[in-house]
Formats: sequence, C-alpha cells, structure tokens
Amino acid sequence: MTDREHASMPAEYAEYICFQDYSPQDELRRESLLGLGNGILFVRASAPEQRLTRESLAGAPETSPRYPGLYRAGLYDTVTGEVAGHSVRCTALPRLPDATILAARRPGSAWLGTDTAELLAYRHELDMLRATAVRSMTLRMDGASTRIEERRFVSAAHPYLAVIRWRITACDWSGPLEIADGIDSDVRNALVERQKAFTGRHLAGIAHRRESDGVLLVSATLAGQPIEIAVATRLHVCGSPENSMHAKWKKREACIQSRIIPLRQGEPVCIDKVVAVHTSRDTTAPNPIKGVLACVRGTAEPDTLELAHHRAWLPAWRQVRVDCADPETCRALNVRAFHVLQTVNTQSALEDMGVPARGWQEGYYGHVFWDDLFVLPEVGRNEHAHRRGALLYRYRRLDAARRAAQSAGFAGAMYPWRSAATGDEETPLYQFNPLDAHWMRDDTRLQRHVGASVAWNVWRYVEVSGDMEFLRQRGAEMIVEIARFWASIARLDESTGRYVIEGVIGPDEYHNAYPDAAYPGLDNNAYTNVMAMWTLPRAEKTLTRLDASARDALSIRIGLTADEPGEWANIARKMTVSFRDDGIIEQFDGFSGLRYARDPRSVVQGNARVDWALESQGDSVDRWQIVKQPDVIMLFYLLGETRLRLLLEQAGYRFDEAAARRTLDHYLVRLTHESSLSKVACAGALARHDSNLSLRYFMDALGTDMTPCSGSAHEGLHLGALAGGLDVIVRRYAGIEVEHGHLVVEPAWPPALPAIALSLQFRQQRLRIAADAAHVAITADIVNSRAASVFAEGTMHKLGPGETMAVRNRCPEG
Repeated sequence: MTDREHASMPAEYAEYICFQDYSPQDELRRESLLGLGNGILFVRASAPEQRLTRESLAGAPETSPRYPGLYRAGLYDTVTGEVAGHSVRCTALPRLPDATILAARRPGSAWLGTDTAELLAYRHELDMLRATAVRSMTLRMDGASTRIEERRFVSAAHPYLAVIRWRITACDWSGPLEIADGIDSDVRNALVERQKAFTGRHLAGIAHRRESDGVLLVSATLAGQPIEIAVATRLHVCGSPENSMHAKWKKREACIQSRIIPLRQGEPVCIDKVVAVHTSRDTTAPNPIKGVLACVRGTAEPDTLELAHHRAWLPAWRQVRVDCADPETCRALNVRAFHVLQTVNTQSALEDMGVPARGWQEGYYGHVFWDDLFVLPEVGRNEHAHRRGALLYRYRRLDAARRAAQSAGFAGAMYPWRSAATGDEETPLYQFNPLDAHWMRDDTRLQRHVGASVAWNVWRYVEVSGDMEFLRQRGAEMIVEIARFWASIARLDESTGRYVIEGVIGPDEYHNAYPDAAYPGLDNNAYTNVMAMWTLPRAEKTLTRLDASARDALSIRIGLTADEPGEWANIARKMTVSFRDDGIIEQFDGFSGLRYARDPRSVVQGNARVDWALESQGDSVDRWQIVKQPDVIMLFYLLGETRLRLLLEQAGYRFDEAAARRTLDHYLVRLTHESSLSKVACAGALARHDSNLSLRYFMDALGTDMTPCSGSAHEGLHLGALAGGLDVIVRRYAGIEVEHGHLVVEPAWPPALPAIALSLQFRQQRLRIAADAAHVAITADIVNSRAASVFAEGTMHKLGPGETMAVRNRCPEG
C-alpha cells in the first residue's frame, strides 16, 4: 500500500483495506479484493453507475475497465464451446444479471462517474469489522460539484439479500437530480480471457418486469441446466422534500427506471437499493419469482437490515480476526480470515457446496479443487460446523467418485481433480496458451491425489471436533473407500517386491508426461505415493474407532471384507518412494534425468508462465527440472518432517534430518512459484529447518492478491493461499496440532515474526493463542464447559476454564 493510501487511516487500521486514489489499471483487482459475500451470494465491488456512464461516453473508448459481477454460490451451468476444432463441454459458475445499477445526474447532463466528470476526491475501502464496502467520491460537472457516498453489504442475516446505500449531496448547487436504477441481463462470463471459448452466455428465456410499486424483476433459466433464476430490486428514497416522479425504459436486455428528485445545497438525500436473488434450487422459495418479490417487499427498512447484518456478522468475525503487534502484518492476516469467512460460514454450511479455489467468481470456472486441504483448517478454527458443511459436499459426491473409479478400472472412490455440481470430473480437455493462441492439451485430471486430501480433511475434522457421529455416519465410509482406491491403483512390482502407482500427475502440474511419451502420466509421484501411505493405515484406524455395530453396518453396506484392512497396511509398508543416490526424495521416477537450469526462469524470456513460454517456443516443460509449485515440499508442509520420516521408516526407508534438508534445498532452487500456494507451502515446510528463510517465504506469501496490477486476483481471490497463510501461523509456527484427542504444542516461532494472537476452537472449547519469539501462551475461555488436554514439553496438561499455560519457543534460527 502506498503512503497516500496509509494517510488518515481509521484507528482500526488492521481491519480495513483503503484506497484513496482512483486507479483504472487496478480497478478489476479492487473489485475482487473489496467484493462481498455471505456464503450464498457474492457481489464484486464494481461502481454501480458504470453501466450508464458508459452510455454517456457515446462510443468513446472506455478508460476504466470494470466488471460488475453477481454470483450465486454453488450454482453451475453446463455449456459447450468450440476448442481446437472440437466441441468441448464445460461446467462453469454463471454470472447473473447485474442488479447493482444505480446512477445520478442533473437532467440533460451525462451520468456522474469517474469517466464522465472531474474527480475531486475519491476513497474506496473494505471495512472488515462490519463486512461493508464503502466508497465516496466528489465529482464536478458543468461547474457543479456533487458528493456521492456509498455503503454496501451482502447480508450476513438474510442469505439472499444485498443492499447498496447512497447518500448524495449537492455541494454547491440546488435543483433537480435524476436517479436511475436497473437490472442488466445482457451479461456473459467474460472476466477470464482464457475461458471465453468455453463459457459465454449462461442465461436463456430472459424476461423483464416492472411492478406497480417500482420493483424491478428479471427472471431466466440457465442455458444448460433446468434451473430458474430470479433477481429483483427495490429502491428506497428518503430525505427528499418532495414526491419523486417516475419514468421507465428498457434497452436491449437492460431494464432501467428513473425518477427526478429535488436537491438543496448541502442537504443529503439517501437512496437505498435492496437486491434479492433466488433460484429454483432454494428450498425456502422453490418458486424464485415469488421468493425475490417477497424478499424485496417483505424485508425491513434498510437501516434495520444493516443493523441485522452487523449483528449476524460481528460474533463470527470476532472469532476469526487476528491481532498482531505489526499493523501491516495484522491487516494482511485479517484480509485472509475475512475472505475465507465470507465464503465458508454458517449460511454456506447449510448448502450443498464445496470450497471454490478462487471463491465464488469466474476464476477456474468456480470449480472445487483440492484447495479445501488448505482452507478447512482455517474454517474450523472458527466453528466446527462450517468445516463439517464443506465435508458433506464431498460425501454427497461419494457415489460419483465410486463411478469414476469403476470407469477407470479401479475399486473404491476416485475423487476428481476439478469438481462442480455433480462430483464428476470437470477438467477441460484443453487450456489456452495466450502467448501463441494455441490450445494445449490439459491432462491434469490424472491428479489422483485429491482423495488423499479428502481423507486428510475428514480425519483432521474428527480429531479437532470429536464428532464421532460424523465419522460413523459419513466420514468412515469416505476414508475407507478412498483407501480401497489406493489399494486398487497400486500394483505390486515383482522385481522389487514393492507397490507402484503409475500414470498419475502430482501437485506440481508442470509435469504431465515423460518427454516424447505417447501417453500422459508419471510413475511413483512422491506426494501421491506418500499420501497413499498415510491414507491406507488411517482407514484401518478409522475402523477401530467405530463401535462394533457401526463397523458391522458399514462393512455390510459397502461389502467390506475382513482381509481388506490388513492388505491396506501391507501396501502402505511396501509402497515405492523413489530416492536419488544422495538420499533426496525423487519427485517422480526419472525426474532427475530431465534437463536442469540453475535459474528456472532463465529458460524463457520475460515474465510469462514457463509452461506457456516453452510451449510457444516448441519446447515443453516436461523436459525440464522446473517445478510450478511444491510437490515433494508439500509433504513437509502437510505432515511435518517428524511424521514424514516416521511414515518412510515404517516402509523401510532411511530418511534422516540431513537427507530431509538436502531434499528441501534440492527442490527450492527448482521452483518458479507460479502457483499462489507455492510460498505458503515453502514457509510451512521450512519452519523447523530455517526460520529466517521460512519467514521470507511467509511474508512474500502475504502479498498474494494484494499487489496492484499483478497476478490474477481480478478473476477471484486464491482462497487456498489466503487460508494457508493462517494455517502456517497455527500449525507450523505456533506448532499446534491435534493428535489422539489432545492438542500437541511444539512452537517454532520465527524470532523476527511479530507477536500474534488469535482464537481457535478445539472440541467445542474456545482457546486464545498468543505467540511471540519467547513462547506460545494458550488461554482457555472462562465459559468453557471442561478442561482441554494439552501435550507440551513432554507433559500432559489439563487446561481448565480461564487458565493459561505457556510453552517455550524452540525455533532454530537457520
């Protein structure tokens, strides 16, 4: 943030993002960063007057690209596109009609906006404490100055409502003012350039209506799914000394109405726009038209709506907000907590939806990847039920995962790399290379490791929450079916006596095939094999945690035989993990035989993605030891070195501390960090090896999506990277893990990292964590119902309500 942006910040600086200058080049990113959601709806922070100010320019080139976006979480449409001469199916999160349109002007003049008037003052901010976006601008046109102050929120109390509140003041003039509001259904998914061949228009059967009371209504159906959508708006005007006059017009697919109100110099007029969205999927209003009309007509006044929103938001926010001795670090951490909470929360937990990699925006089509591996620990830090809701999304798609495994010739459940509504594989067959306008084949659907992340999340949820009911009814079935998949995909190599997993792709993504191979896939990817080794015995332990009746019922339901658990354990003990002669873990068989570049970026010119650049040069990243994001390093981040070494030792491999450090060093110099998850994983992996280097990666990771005019934050925020930063704080720096029903605390706090305090929930008990270079202090909330079990410094402690214990930091400086 610039010095100008720092100026005049509120006292609660760490809970605000503020821009005090208008930057057309950065507007799309800010729309995403300052966007608001409530777990059901997401609204980009675009200027509501933009739709009409664009018309006022009368064909002049647009100087400030903006992209109003309204999205319904978990809603997907399926369309086809023409790609590389083939008709390709694609499932995507559709952009809904733009219901934010609101504009003002003096009659006969252009609509007021940053492109049409002289901008005298400007401010745009996100108030995380109130989950509100605030914008103010003073504009001068034809010698008259007008101030527009905007406050908007997506209601945390009412899942289908959003509100835009304007306060307009004539600074140095009096007279009539024309106000226009509307809904634009002439929308298509066009935010991500590389996706345009797939997506396009998702709305069909569009109908507009204006009710006698001024309510505007747009209804439609999705182009590729039998789902109905309705969007309605209602305008409230107060502070005007006279009755307003109405007019209306419709242009193409936009339904817009206007009214004239008198303004007196210095006397503000308040204009509030209430927006409601319903779909035929909503169980509370299966008739979406009736649902939205009831919402906009039956809701309270805007002041009451805003108060209800604040009261619903604040308790949840207090549980996730972070305190830090350094305001800038504190703000960066709070941005992460904020965007995770407004995506996965109490309202989303009641819906059937997963955790989208880029939030509920158009990036990655709104698909669900493995990012819940990074997100759910942060989600569960606030409330166990939020985490449970996201896991139910995976359980409801267990049958789809079974069908996928069967179709590929395997047993058990094979979860897809990219998921949407049905749980089927949604990875497009091609990805667009913008450097040479060429469509590259995309084989990343061979990332079979997603099942391991599902099992990991289920296991950790039960450990943290103690929710044995979930384990009995749903969790155990998922873990067991995932173990069955690993047992079936693993093949016994008679020559070595070990099991191998062939034809897969690891988290790295840059290596999809061997050079010049006819088919995609690699053998014995280290991350995949080790996580299979973790999952297989975990399934056996899961069964032992069930009582006899629950275990018998599960065995009968899924046809589990008595010898399967023993076979899982045998496969885990004999799983292949490839090592170089120097003890370094091989990313996959043959990785070390690829070409090596001392600087991974040196093989291409400019800042383009390495895989795109090499492909455009007639080369392939498959030929190089160049890694997009941590693959082997992910094992250190996820498991920690101690657990990783134990797994390897149980399989008969020697892997000491020196080999671990050589492995980390080996891959760090081969990374391009072209994934937002990359530096998060490196920070966590290095926490106990080199605190200084770990902290450098961590501080760099805090810049994800926060740097102006860079990256792809405008397409949607990287939820995994945002949440992962907080996971590093809790699991790797504070050293707080959960094992066997108690907390294990082994701090590795970097000495240069400022003191940080945050809250977490452990088995329905609230704890406060305060960490610094000297120690980690854990305080149990006075209202807790029982003591929490904490293992630290070789001793088991019982931490009763209101009690505090401190654990010394033993972080190596590195």
